[in-house]
Formats: sequence, C-alpha cells, structure tokens
Amino acid sequence: NRQRKRWTAVLRKVGGRATELTMDKHLKWLCRHGIPPEYRGRLWPVFCGARRRQMNDMLLYSNLLNVFEGQVSEATREIEKDLDRTFPMHSVYGTEKGVASLRRVLVSYSWMNPRVGYCQSMNFLVAVLLLFMSEEDAFWVLTTLVDEVLPDGYYSSEMEGVVTDQCVLKDLMRRKVPKIYRHLQSVGLDIAPISTKWFLSFFVNALPVEGALRVWDAFFFEGSKILFRVALTLLKMFERDILQTQDYSEAYCVLAQSP
Repeated sequence: NRQRKRWTAVLRKVGGRATELTMDKHLKWLCRHGIPPEYRGRLWPVFCGARRRQMNDMLLYSNLLNVFEGQVSEATREIEKDLDRTFPMHSVYGTEKGVASLRRVLVSYSWMNPRVGYCQSMNFLVAVLLLFMSEEDAFWVLTTLVDEVLPDGYYSSEMEGVVTDQCVLKDLMRRKVPKIYRHLQSVGLDIAPISTKWFLSFFVNALPVEGALRVWDAFFFEGSKILFRVALTLLKMFERDILQTQDYSEAYCVLAQSP
C-alpha cells in the first residue's frame, strides 16, 4: 500500500540502516500514520534508544540467561503465574516455544534490574514486542522503556510514575474535556483504575490490535506524551455515551469496554 511504499523509500535512502534515519517532522508524520508490520522490529528499537544501549553491551542478555538459569526469586514466581494469562488464545503464546521466549525475556530483566523485578503488564508489553523482534531486542526495548522513556517508578510496587501520570491526565481532562471531567465527578467515578491499565499496557488491552499498534508506532517515536493524547482522544470519541450515563456503574462500563 501507499504507506508501505513511503517507508520503503525512506529506508532505501539510508541503505536500510534505520539508525541513520533523520528524526524529523516527516518521520513523525510517517509514524503517526503507521509503520508496516515488517519494519516495526527494526524501527521501534531505534526510535526509543534501545538499539544504542544494546550496542554498548552486546553480551548482557546472553550472560543473564547463563548466569541466572534455573534460579528462583519472588519476581520469577510472579512471572510464572502470569505466563499462561498472556494472550493465551494467540497462536504464538498457545505454544511452549512462545511461552519460553516470553519467560526468558521477563526473567532476564528481573535479574538485571531487581529494584523493579517484575510488574504486571510487563508480560503484555514483551509479548507484543516478541511478535516483531528477537528476544534480545525485546529485552533491550523493555529495559529502555522502563529505565529511560517512562517516568521513574512506572513499573514498581508503588507505581509512583503511573500515579503521577494519572494526576496529569485528570488535569488535562479538566482543561480539555471539562464536560466529561465534571460528569465523572458527579457520578463518583475516578478514572485512574481504568486509565492506569491503559497506560501500563500502552492501550494493548483497550484497543483493537491494529489500533493499539498504531499507538505504539507513535509512542516509540514521540514518547509517553502519546499516552495522554490517546486517552483524551478515547474520551472524546465516547463523550456522548459517557454523558448519557446515570451512575457510577454505567459510566464505568462505558469506559472499561471502550472502544
């Protein structure tokens, strides 16, 4: 299609070397209009800075696999609980091979960064990444997202970063979608429990697959501000339904089931 041809032309200009792309307005426009599936595995790690970090420590992932093989921690036990809950109907994660790849990435990260270890929703992030890239690339993307792209404490027991972002979202709602903000207050609904799930999974559990992946395309290029823009867009899309709700439960159902 036309978008695929645009990306092919852009990559051809740099000899296929994604690291040499110029991060300009045209590239932002291309990302916002979607990256073809076959290019996501090459471009996401470059855009978020993971490829740069990986080049500085090429042996880290394989060393983690070797050093910590068979070891058990609180984090690895939590990972095991979530493996079977991660897209169980997907053809990849309905197989032991797919589950094993997911396990290795999550466990390796938990040993590399014991301060974070493992937090629910990380399994969904890694599962999506593995559909487009190797285990090692997925490990480095996860590492970069947690360490550099997202606010500190996003994936932690206290989730300080997420709590802060929910406060920012509420302030944006008050200014950008005041009718929705006031209505949710009137029915006693705090959006944070719903929007926290949106943010932790980058909307992968809130949007149809292709829509969620389009969010990821923009997120990897522009950063976490995209999460706020998508949240506000969702609220505007369902403004009429939200404003027609009469109580907490109705409002919750509209938001939790959208779109």
